[in-house]
Amino acid sequence: MMLAHLSLTLKALERVKGIVLAWTLLIAIRAASAFFNGLGKDAVVVVIQGGEFVMLLLAVAVATRNVELRELFIKWFLLLVSAIAVYAFVLHVGGGMLANLKRLDEPKYSFGFVCVFLVGAWISGRPRMPSWVRIGLIIPAIALLLISGERSAWLGMIGVAAAFVRLGIFSLRSRNIARLILPMIGLLVLGSVTVVVLAHTNEFVSRQMQRFAEPITLVDWKNGEIFYQYAESPSNKARLFQVANLIDIAKTMPLTGTGTELYRYYAYSRSAGSGLSVISGMHGQYTLFFAENGVLAFALYCMIWILFFRGWRKLWGVGNAGTRESLLFVYAVGIYSAIITWFIAGGSAGLFITFLPIGLLGGILLQTRPSAKGFRGGAKSPRRSLRSRVAFGGDSIALRLSANKNRATQGL
Repeated sequence: MMLAHLSLTLKALERVKGIVLAWTLLIAIRAASAFFNGLGKDAVVVVIQGGEFVMLLLAVAVATRNVELRELFIKWFLLLVSAIAVYAFVLHVGGGMLANLKRLDEPKYSFGFVCVFLVGAWISGRPRMPSWVRIGLIIPAIALLLISGERSAWLGMIGVAAAFVRLGIFSLRSRNIARLILPMIGLLVLGSVTVVVLAHTNEFVSRQMQRFAEPITLVDWKNGEIFYQYAESPSNKARLFQVANLIDIAKTMPLTGTGTELYRYYAYSRSAGSGLSVISGMHGQYTLFFAENGVLAFALYCMIWILFFRGWRKLWGVGNAGTRESLLFVYAVGIYSAIITWFIAGGSAGLFITFLPIGLLGGILLQTRPSAKGFRGGAKSPRRSLRSRVAFGGDSIALRLSANKNRATQGL
């Protein structure tokens, strides 16, 4: 049993070797930076953390190596994350807060994950559940996400909807691809209506919507100046201050950054007279790696996401109908994760959000034939245009939906 599990783990490692290599190089840069700056303990922590997230990736891949196990994983993950979201909501309501559900730290990310997992299940049809149940769960999930105040998650969900609409537009020749576009348009409409209702009935949501565009209006794009001191929201003021710091780092130390775990000291040195009440570490995995370790570390982290979507695109072209259903779910989670890691605080939470969709894709790689393996490919399959591949996928999904409808009709 243990040997079989070890064999699967090694096979998963081989299938995602491109991403693991990019991650290893990134960790080596961060560890070396910490070590040569006299932070030996931090260098050890960086190496240990890097290994932990490779183990997470492989564990998720092995745990989701076929359709049945993948559905079981998604159901349990959704159940447990929903429990965390409900706990966070009840805790805030019990404390007299009906909105701004961000007093807890990492648990606040559960609101976005409940929403994107439900949307992924809706569009992919897995795990199986009646349509009315999916829609009935998505509506309160969207409302809870809005009143939570997690603006990065709002952007993530908008990105997911837009990505699925784009995926559908690529195959307009397939009349059945509306199965992808219409639910996402419905999601955008439903979310917009919910925003309008809450903005008129909930002062916090109304204030958040007003501040949503504040980071853009306080930037002089022509001269490259950032007027963070005029931001009304402390959060916006801190984030704009970080953007100003990023510009300075790009000009003065683009190759090395401030050094691993040294950005906060750099920020404190520049905060005199800024009027900031809170100085924190860099928000966002992308910006954290650039600020602390320079352009190469930033490029390696971007490469991880490039390899992820490249692997997804390859699998879409060679998978069967069941595989494509799973790929639609992974696509939703991947798009969401790639967007919100721009904004959430860099650290273990951001890395977990990074490696979860990669692990899910690794599980699909484990169940595909050798010609589809790896993010850098095995034997090449006949090339087809992305339009034809998406169209083929849309037709296969439509056939599944049609079969389900026929079975339901026969049951009646």
